[in-house]
Amino acid sequence: MKLTIKKITKRLAQSLGLAAFLFLSSCETDIIDVDDRQQWLGAWTCQETAGDFAPQSYTITIYEGTQLDEVELSGLYNQGSSFTLYANVYNNDLIIPNQTVDGFTVAGSFEINSDGDGATVDFIINDGTGADNVIGNLSK
Repeated sequence: MKLTIKKITKRLAQSLGLAAFLFLSSCETDIIDVDDRQQWLGAWTCQETAGDFAPQSYTITIYEGTQLDEVELSGLYNQGSSFTLYANVYNNDLIIPNQTVDGFTVAGSFEINSDGDGATVDFIINDGTGADNVIGNLSK
């Protein structure tokens, strides 16, 4: 069997094409499945330093929500464990989107510290009589 330069070039191109196809078709996007909620879960002591009822201290509990970035937060504003809000976690921030629960409209954010054992708290809550801008800290 006589191989000419043209046949060798053609077979080489076919082989390279097949190799490129196999390489490209086997590449998949890696899904990074990081659950940023873990640092927030559990019982925290909330110490309000500003707001209509400050200073006051109470316990809040944070549970996993149904979505990968969602948590449930109970007990905020010293309203007891049945007072449950939904929040979203983005890296070191917990964001409470505007929502109304048990007649209270609330929105705000928490930012966890680098050690993961404390956070700053800043939220606005309104029971219908006026807005209360609450600032404070969480600790485990």
